Amino acid sequence: MSGAAVAPPPRAPQPGLLSAAKRERPEALWGSFPLSELIILAGVIVLVVGLAGAGRTAIIVGVGLVALSTLETTWREHIAGFRSHTLLLALVPAVAVHAAGALAFGLGASPVLWTIDLAVFGAAASWLNGYYKSLSS
Repeated sequence: MSGAAVAPPPRAPQPGLLSAAKRERPEALWGSFPLSELIILAGVIVLVVGLAGAGRTAIIVGVGLVALSTLETTWREHIAGFRSHTLLLALVPAVAVHAAGALAFGLGASPVLWTIDLAVFGAAASWLNGYYKSLSS
C-alpha cells in the first residue's frame, strides 16, 4: 500500500440559499440598464454639491436619492433570495416610526420612542429573516 491519501468524493451542490452566491443578481424591472447605479451616482453628486454650499435641500435630495436606490436594490435581492439584507431593510420601518413619533409627538430622543423603535426593528427583522429562510425550503 502506498502512503498517498485518498481524497473524499466531491459533494453535490446544495440547493437553496447555500448556492445563492453562485446565482446571478436578480434583474430589475427596467432590464440590464444600470438605473439604480446611475441614481446613486446622481445622489452622491447632489449630496457633494449640497455639502459644498448649495444648501440643506440639496443634501436632503442627495441622501434621499442614494437611500431610495439602495433600498430598491437590497429589497429586490432579498426578496429574490439572492442575498439577505435583513438588518438594512428592517431599519426602514424603524426609522419611519421614529420620524413619525418625533414629528407628531415631539418625542425626539425619548426612551419610550427608542423602545418602540427597537420593537419595530425586531419585528421587521424577524419577518424578513423568516421570509429569506423560507426561500431555501
